[in-house]
Amino acid sequence: PSTNTTVNETVRLVEGDTDNAGRVEVFYAGEWGTICDDNWDKKEATVVCRQLGFPGVILSTTASAFGPGRGTIWMDNVACTGIETRIEDCQFPGWGMNNCGHSEDAGVICRSSTTPFSSNVTVRLAGSAGHGTSSDSGRVEIQKSGVYGTVCDDNWDTNAAKVICRQLGFADALVAVGKAFFGKGKGPVWLDNVACTGDESRIQDCKHAGWGLHNCGHGEDAGVFCTRTPVNKIQEPAVTIRLANGEDDHSGRIEVWRSGIWGTVCNDNWDFLDAVVVCHQLGFPGAMNVASFGPGNGLIWMDDVACTGRENRIQDCIFGGWGIHNCRHDEDTGVICESNGVPNITSASALDAHTVSLQWLRPPLKHNVIHHYVISYRETSAGDSSEILRSLLETLNNSTSAVVTGLRANTAYTFQIKALIDRWYGHYSSPANVTTEDEGIQLTVDMVRIDSPVL
Repeated sequence: PSTNTTVNETVRLVEGDTDNAGRVEVFYAGEWGTICDDNWDKKEATVVCRQLGFPGVILSTTASAFGPGRGTIWMDNVACTGIETRIEDCQFPGWGMNNCGHSEDAGVICRSSTTPFSSNVTVRLAGSAGHGTSSDSGRVEIQKSGVYGTVCDDNWDTNAAKVICRQLGFADALVAVGKAFFGKGKGPVWLDNVACTGDESRIQDCKHAGWGLHNCGHGEDAGVFCTRTPVNKIQEPAVTIRLANGEDDHSGRIEVWRSGIWGTVCNDNWDFLDAVVVCHQLGFPGAMNVASFGPGNGLIWMDDVACTGRENRIQDCIFGGWGIHNCRHDEDTGVICESNGVPNITSASALDAHTVSLQWLRPPLKHNVIHHYVISYRETSAGDSSEILRSLLETLNNSTSAVVTGLRANTAYTFQIKALIDRWYGHYSSPANVTTEDEGIQLTVDMVRIDSPVL
């Protein structure tokens, strides 16, 4: 948006979208500077607006609503009666005496003949394209009295997001976001403590603290993700998880992909059972520990996750609801999973024309029990695949060798091994290739001299 500047000899408004709004700057000792918002209210704003030739004031703003200024903070603790003609005629400690930073710069929205306070309210979505913003997502901005401002995220929820999305012509809301997810806005914070039932047709019909009444900064600006299809008619979106920022493939920050958006999981109530489910979902045999791998970005998709440890997917666990949380990204959780439990075949050789001997190393697992191994083989030329030893007795769980007999003569075979670890199968080992020489059709397996029939 364009930046307008309204100025007389000693006071001006800058960084507003219109000439009647902006950060208040005063000119003293040859230098423009700002005013601190300590004790800044409508009386002081009235004097500034009168000084600039406007007929009245709509709103006084604080917390650098129109962005932080530069240079000297010339005035602080300004106390006007409201009848002064110039801001410098009001009481204040003295030029340049303050205990403020530019994050406390004061501003005003003045009344003009073209912007009465009863003007219509319009809504738009804006924000940083870095978070994938499009026409259906963004920071909520409201135009009131000709000036665009934001909505504070205090009590901001899906019901409020539904109202905004419908007001903009969408069918429904996917998720409500806060903490300036789409970047910090500027201008007034028009609404705070918004409480919608979800049935209202306009955001201004919801309960709120009052126009311009808030205790927020733009770091709390609210946003929404809208959808053109009612949520109750949307097929449950696919959910994918990954580990990020870890030192290897089995450790990292947990990230969840849903509705085309990557997000994180908050560590509230996160424990070892939750980590077990994530590790199993990623194909690892188990979890070693919970850990932190730095803050992520984007949405925080899940909070207060409570798993029993037996769920197949993290989304099957109990949690607060998609996108519902009270967390920051420095609370993003992560896991350290067991390595993928792959046996390492150390020897594969033909003992005779009908027999192959296999030997392997046990996977380096610390917290899990290997119940048995599964040997998978296929004839390389045929390209088919079969599995044997599915019903091998658990008493053989510590064996690390097998003898496969009765193989087809003069045939190339590929062998692979995987382990049943607790109740989850690990990954297959790298293949081992062996070629037999003589004729044979009956396949049996001899592991520690126990034969198993063909399955």
